[in-house]
Amino acid sequence: MWNFRIVRQEIDGDIRYSIHESFDLPAGEGGGVGISPDPRLVETWHSWTENPIEDLRWTLQRMLDSLDKPILEFESTPKTVEKPEKVG
Repeated sequence: MWNFRIVRQEIDGDIRYSIHESFDLPAGEGGGVGISPDPRLVETWHSWTENPIEDLRWTLQRMLDSLDKPILEFESTPKTVEKPEKVG
């Protein structure tokens, strides 16, 4: 399943938090969660509807939902480059 997650990362001694796309990994790959290697910007690179504003609203809502999920550690979370499929 695809969603967004907050990721904690230490860079040059500073702790930073960012929003990444995340993906449930198949059991054959160890299960758990993988994240996109780079933080995500709010953009409409993929249109879910005919209305780009609604697409942005949908993306922002999923990003807000990530605030209620456990924070992932960048260094210990697998990186993946899968493309998302629209969910709920």
